[in-house]
Amino acid sequence: MGNSSSASLPYKISPTPTTPASSPQSHGWAIHSATRKTDNGPVTAFQASKAELARTPLRKNPSLNQLIPALHHFHRIKRLIHPRILRAHATLDTDYPSSATGSDAPSASSSSAAPGLDALHQSATTGTLIIVTEEATPLDDWLDSLDPTSPAANSAAISWGLYNIVEALVFLHTQAKLAHGMICPRAIFVTPGGDFKLGGFDLITPIGIEDGGGGPTPHFRTYEAATCPDEYRSPERVGQRYDVLQQSAPIHSIDCYSLAVLIEYIYAHPNAGTNGKVPAPLQKALLRMKNESPKLRPRLGPLLKCPVFDNPYVMAQLFLDEVTAKPAEEKIMFLQSLPDILNRGVLSEDVAVHKILPLLILSINGVAGGESAMAQD
Repeated sequence: MGNSSSASLPYKISPTPTTPASSPQSHGWAIHSATRKTDNGPVTAFQASKAELARTPLRKNPSLNQLIPALHHFHRIKRLIHPRILRAHATLDTDYPSSATGSDAPSASSSSAAPGLDALHQSATTGTLIIVTEEATPLDDWLDSLDPTSPAANSAAISWGLYNIVEALVFLHTQAKLAHGMICPRAIFVTPGGDFKLGGFDLITPIGIEDGGGGPTPHFRTYEAATCPDEYRSPERVGQRYDVLQQSAPIHSIDCYSLAVLIEYIYAHPNAGTNGKVPAPLQKALLRMKNESPKLRPRLGPLLKCPVFDNPYVMAQLFLDEVTAKPAEEKIMFLQSLPDILNRGVLSEDVAVHKILPLLILSINGVAGGESAMAQD
């Protein structure tokens, strides 16, 4: 699997994965470092052998295999576009090259198009699935890489990451009208600039589908127990009471529960900087988020106002995200304050390299372009 199958993509994919497909958390996807052929810019590539997926049973239900959830993720990630969702630059199913996105593959007749979401079981199983995304690292690897001697900086970075995931879920629930269904560590990735990105769309589903079976889609009901870790499944999911989801659960209910468990998991990491404890401002919120009743779990939007997110790191990251839309006066003030922000350690070196440096280059190019235009006048 590798260079020959990805030849039509404008990316050079390393043949050696950084995370092998056999990793317990990978669900059959190998993660590779990669670069753009045009400028050698770094990206990340996910690759999976469909034949291997089809013969690898899901650990919690050996009667099911990894292929259909992987295809579900493959189809969904290229259609979900939001700043907090892992951005897919290109996708390729080598069994259906005409359906590739972001590639140089030749067009073909519609008869060779890949089956849609409602017919994934009809997909050919001899090829390779490839997803090229923005550069990102799995959450667990990122947590392990944090400097244990910098607890305050780590805690601030985590608060920003959680802010990102809440924003991603608010988008899914309010705009896309979808529940993610698999909020857990393997669905979260971290960019070099410290942004958390949501991936792992193996189960994403509307809630309240009247499909004769009660609750979410048939795909969700078939695969969720075998795909999502048990501790991240809300009580009604564990009990397979999908009628509750259909009849009375708001769309955010299952993700709200899972997010609470994920927050506890992240802060329990020895590098999280909080001595293994969830920050006090979040503790009561987590109790509400894990309510036994789905309809009593709160919407996630108000969580963004939690005091845990009111810190200089989050404020600076938000400004960096919105800087292009800021008035010139605010941009100048921010640029003038950068030496102090960096000297005080408000932002990490990674943020400086991957977010601030590109901003400075953009600002210099803008000034140079303006001067050039005035000289021509």
